[in-house]
Amino acid sequence: MLAQLTLFISYFILLLFPCPLQEGFPITSLREINTLLLSKHENIVNVLEIVVGNTIDEFYIVMEFVEHDLKNLMSVMKHPFTLSETKTIMLQLASSPLLEF
Repeated sequence: MLAQLTLFISYFILLLFPCPLQEGFPITSLREINTLLLSKHENIVNVLEIVVGNTIDEFYIVMEFVEHDLKNLMSVMKHPFTLSETKTIMLQLASSPLLEF
C-alpha cells in the first residue's frame, strides 16, 4: 500500500494593529475584528487569529495572504472596470453574508 503525501503551502500576512496603552483597545476595532473573525465567505479574507507581540501594546491580525485587494487594484488600473466587471464585483459584494438580514 502506497502512502500519499500532500503538501499544503499557505501564505499568511501579519497586520500590525496599533493600540496605545493609555487609551486601551478601541471598542470599534474590537467589533471590526470580531466581524472579520465570524465572516466565512469566498470573497472575504479569512482572519485566522489575533496574537500579541513582544509587548502588550502590539497586536497582530493573522490573515491569509491575498495578492490583490480591490482598493489597491483600482488605484493602479490604467482603465476603469468594464460594465460586466462592475456587475460581477457588485454581485460579489451583494452576496456577502454580512449583508444578510
